[in-house]
Amino acid sequence: MKRLLLQSVLLVLLFFGTWFLISRIDFMKRFSIREKIEVNEKKLGDLLWSTFEESEILVRRPEITGPVEAFKKKLCEANGLSPDSIRVYIVDKKDVNAFAFPGRRLVLFTGLIEACETPEELCGVMAHEIAHIEKQHVMKKLAKEAGIGILAAITGNAGSSEVLRQVLRMLSSRAYDRSLEEEADQTAVDYLCEAGIGSEHLSHFFLRLSEKEKLPELLTWVSTHPGLKERAAEILRQQKKQRCKKEQLLEPDAWKTLQEAVRSLPAR
Repeated sequence: MKRLLLQSVLLVLLFFGTWFLISRIDFMKRFSIREKIEVNEKKLGDLLWSTFEESEILVRRPEITGPVEAFKKKLCEANGLSPDSIRVYIVDKKDVNAFAFPGRRLVLFTGLIEACETPEELCGVMAHEIAHIEKQHVMKKLAKEAGIGILAAITGNAGSSEVLRQVLRMLSSRAYDRSLEEEADQTAVDYLCEAGIGSEHLSHFFLRLSEKEKLPELLTWVSTHPGLKERAAEILRQQKKQRCKKEQLLEPDAWKTLQEAVRSLPAR
């Protein structure tokens, strides 16, 4: 009986010892996977974007793209980022959605602009997505969900159009790991503070959407960003630690003009 007990203890110790050693190995680094993914991100982004453009209508009206570009520039310059390194695209679609795209692209749907009550709310969402880009969350998400083999096949021109469409659906309709979402939230709070924008606006946006999650046009953002109420509260908690000098982004009339321009687009 003692011998059996001793063997059991040794097996348990061996199991946990092996598990601990394996957990300390950075396989991404050891096999240079991370470097390969980063090198191929632009190529992957270009391939996916060519497929995305075929099915979506991009908004190019200056009265809409101009203010959004100005918001991006303010966020980037205040945080030591190059505005030209991130490209923003506005898609004419009623869904309330925004997502980071491989190759340092940021996609905003017109439905999101309409859903924002203030320019600060829109900047808050943009800051969150820029954080995903800067923290390389996009490729981490794709490597986990699509698989490194599929990404390698796509960048090697071995991916079919259907595979590309499946990867696109992962980008726009699935949540990041909670840890990545929390990191993006915290980074967004920092970005907004540096740009003179109160992060309470992002918190209010999250809270408002969580309360209206039964509305069909809001389902996209709510479903891909779970736990909005808790995250809204955490954003407010983080903001209390900071002293931010707040500036006005747009005069009320200018914001109204932007939203009216979005609403005047042809029916989708």
